[in-house]
Amino acid sequence: VSLTASGGGYDAATANMPVTVLDGDLVELSARYLSIEEGSSGTFTVGLTARPSENVSLRFVISGSNSNSDITFSAQAGTLVTGSTLTFKPSNWSQVQTVTVRVAHDVDSDDDDFAQTYFELPGGGTKLLRVDALDDEMGLTLSANSLMMDEDGSKTFTVQLAAQPWTVFNARKVTLAVTGDADVTVSPTSLDFTTRNWNVAQIVTVSAADDSDKADDTATVSLTGDGITSGSVSVTVDDDDDSSVGLTLSALEAVTEGGSKTFTVKLAAQPGNARRITLTVTGDSDITVSPASLDFTTSNWSTAQTVTVSAAQDADKADDTSTISLTGDGITSGKMSMSA
Repeated sequence: VSLTASGGGYDAATANMPVTVLDGDLVELSARYLSIEEGSSGTFTVGLTARPSENVSLRFVISGSNSNSDITFSAQAGTLVTGSTLTFKPSNWSQVQTVTVRVAHDVDSDDDDFAQTYFELPGGGTKLLRVDALDDEMGLTLSANSLMMDEDGSKTFTVQLAAQPWTVFNARKVTLAVTGDADVTVSPTSLDFTTRNWNVAQIVTVSAADDSDKADDTATVSLTGDGITSGSVSVTVDDDDDSSVGLTLSALEAVTEGGSKTFTVKLAAQPGNARRITLTVTGDSDITVSPASLDFTTSNWSTAQTVTVSAAQDADKADDTSTISLTGDGITSGKMSMSA
């Protein structure tokens, strides 16, 4: 810029002032937007695209926020606040400078933290960056916490967010994965929620393939994601090859009033899954049975378990008669008749 004076005896005075205008394209940020989960951090880099003729200082400015100190910035030289600078020299212009953004954990469950920042170039021009904090306590609303289904069948449950993300930048992706039996699968494997559809229930289908064994299958569907409080749904599959199993009962001798007798119970065949047999007495209340239930597994199914039948003393002279019923899921029911 040339300057020429006139008047006051300075008509012949001239001067030149060099002015350097930095092209906005000379400065490059590795990101224009960051979404960072509470309690964690992220980084971006600042660099030059060409060698400058002199030192270049970029002024850092926080131009907008929710007046929250949960989001902080730092570079190699220390914390960055409005007015801080990053300087590039002609000798080190090609070395990018890393800025670390940290988001502190707060006690609420809202996406209410953000920071709008920019780097100001000498002579004008800016490079913008926005940071949004993802609250790590965003909950999920599940229509079911457990599912029970038949083999070669399917069931569904729904998922939605428990609260609305604060901005479009705070959208959530929920990832669904199955652990446990490989015969259990889930579809879809991910769900996307935004500020618009956060409270719209999305359907998840859980399917159980047919297999050749007789065992019930169990699995867990886990729901995870950045800024999400994880959820899970337990799945139990009733095997269609596990048919009802009969009982093998020993004989029961007549019981004398005031006395007791025993008989034994075992399964007639190996089950695909564990069985519980419940014993109940109908008829005369003087007759009781112990224990009230028997548990059989795929390992002890053929081991006889002992049941004790007792007859209390009463004042009448009539014989007492009762029936002992043995029932249970996946059991062909059995009965024992007795008198005392």
